[in-house]
Amino acid sequence: MPSHRPIPFSHSDSIRTEFGRFGLLLDYARSHVITRTESVVMDKIDMYCGSGYGTKDHAIVNPDGSIPCTSNPFGGTGWAFAPDGIRYSQVDYDRDRIGSTVATQYENNSKSLLATIQYTDSSYHNAWLEDASHAKMEDGASEHPPSTRGPVRSWPAHRRWCSARTACCSRDS
Repeated sequence: MPSHRPIPFSHSDSIRTEFGRFGLLLDYARSHVITRTESVVMDKIDMYCGSGYGTKDHAIVNPDGSIPCTSNPFGGTGWAFAPDGIRYSQVDYDRDRIGSTVATQYENNSKSLLATIQYTDSSYHNAWLEDASHAKMEDGASEHPPSTRGPVRSWPAHRRWCSARTACCSRDS
């Protein structure tokens, strides 16, 4: 993604007069940065069992304290451990920043007085467009066995336009 070259400007000078020394500083900078971030985020690891543990209300507990599982939603036997879901996100970020400083300084000839006046301003506009999708196992998982899980459910991608100065707006695709 293209970013624009920064535009810097800086100037300083001082002059000596019969009244003392006067100084001036001018500084200006503008930058425009465009970036893209892509991420894949895995949700928490959960436990999955389809049968063999008893019921949700009355689990079978072996003498060693374990809970048996004879099948899981992934086609195997025994407890399965897998992410609860997975998310993909792509964010296009666009930032425009302008900063400026003006400073003046006066020093008398005897160097007993030094006065400085300075003004600094920095402003920016941040905007981003986010495309995201989330696939998640259905039926909320209990962190304590037994836990049964259904098939994977996929939510449609969504887009968000966000700005640091305004609220985000969403639209489902």
